[in-house]
Amino acid sequence: MHYSFDFAQQMHFPSNPLQPGPMYFLTPRKCGLFGVSCEGLQKQVNFLIDKGMSSGKGSNEVISYMNHFFTHFGVGETDVDLHYDNCTGQNKNNFMLWYGAWRVAHKLHFTLNTHFPIAGHTKFGSDCGFGLIKQAYKRIRVSTLADIAKVVKTALLKVTSTSHSWSDWKMLVNTFDWQAHLSPYFRKLPQIKSYQYFSFHTNRPGVVIARTHSDAEPVSFQRCVTRKFYPLSSVFLPCLHLDWPRTDRLIFIQRLGLSVPMKRRTLHDQHHKHRVAHRGG
Repeated sequence: MHYSFDFAQQMHFPSNPLQPGPMYFLTPRKCGLFGVSCEGLQKQVNFLIDKGMSSGKGSNEVISYMNHFFTHFGVGETDVDLHYDNCTGQNKNNFMLWYGAWRVAHKLHFTLNTHFPIAGHTKFGSDCGFGLIKQAYKRIRVSTLADIAKVVKTALLKVTSTSHSWSDWKMLVNTFDWQAHLSPYFRKLPQIKSYQYFSFHTNRPGVVIARTHSDAEPVSFQRCVTRKFYPLSSVFLPCLHLDWPRTDRLIFIQRLGLSVPMKRRTLHDQHHKHRVAHRGG
């Protein structure tokens, strides 16, 4: 099965296509968009990421979204080909390689191949879906994150969409600290930017096969320090997220003359006390 994934440009809300000029807000609300295109099924899974619920666009976020995708939207594929760009902070880094080795070592896949395009070729199947979503976003009035989810569903009728946000005060997609989990068990690959293809096989756990181009001679690297790969549920803790609403957001809301529900104030106070106690310990 072949998958391609990438981040799209952030969307702002509220947004009204009939607004004659730019709308004034102290801080615009942003929604990130991460999409995984399933070329074989002609579907795309989209993660809508509220700016207050994510800590960035690093490897922890990318791996967490892909792990959620394989767990809830995978079709039980044994052979996987992944296609993504050369961005070192998000994709082309040692943590993504270690995650591929981790999945194969746990026999979640028999083979896993990653492909990086050459310079100047950065368009994937997910970009086609992003373009249709942006066209619908410019024509439909958007006030909340739920409205953006409706835009995604109406833009592509064959798209499966999931939202990384709050629902009944619960996180729908958790972000885990994969970097801290994988670092003790793997070694870094030298000159990782010079390679364009990486492969992992279940009969060679912890070994990454790298090639500089499609016709190049493959080179094998043993990146595994130990044979022990602990499961997700026993060692993982969610990454720290931005509290909602933070003190600065409360000040902005007060300046606008709006009221903050007591439930949200209580949750904010609890989160703030917990973080202070955690930092003090």
